[in-house]
Amino acid sequence: MRFGQSSPSMTLQREQDSQTAQASEDECRAAAEFGTRPLSTTPAPRL
Repeated sequence: MRFGQSSPSMTLQREQDSQTAQASEDECRAAAEFGTRPLSTTPAPRL
């Protein structure tokens, strides 16, 4: 959602938060599939 009153910095932060949430979701999915910790804390997924 975008609000006309939002300052550019707040809009940018909101977009970054959205991207971070999506990345965490993908990492959790990958961890569940491969039985590893999230990619952010693991150098490479162990298969």
